Amino acid sequence: MPERSAGSIAVFYTGVLLLGFGTGLSTVSNLGIMLDMTVAGSVGLFIGRGVWRALSRAWLARAGGVLRDLITRLTQNPLSGYVAVFAIEAGLISPPCSC
Repeated sequence: MPERSAGSIAVFYTGVLLLGFGTGLSTVSNLGIMLDMTVAGSVGLFIGRGVWRALSRAWLARAGGVLRDLITRLTQNPLSGYVAVFAIEAGLISPPCSC
């Protein structure tokens, strides 16, 4: 089993905490917008979008777990699976470069 330094574990937990915090802020702001913008004619639209978003997050969480398990088995290093999934998620939520 490879040794892990306290610094790398702290960086990992900090990244996970920031991703969770960002996801929570996004969920709260989307719910607030949904409640503010809902009028009698578009209630179903906003509720449907919320359900679709929840389902997509559930499937992506499952896919992340499968990918983590696959990479962990291939590399025989439990941390590498988490790091790979974390890097993919961070890349997907980061804004595009306007270089």
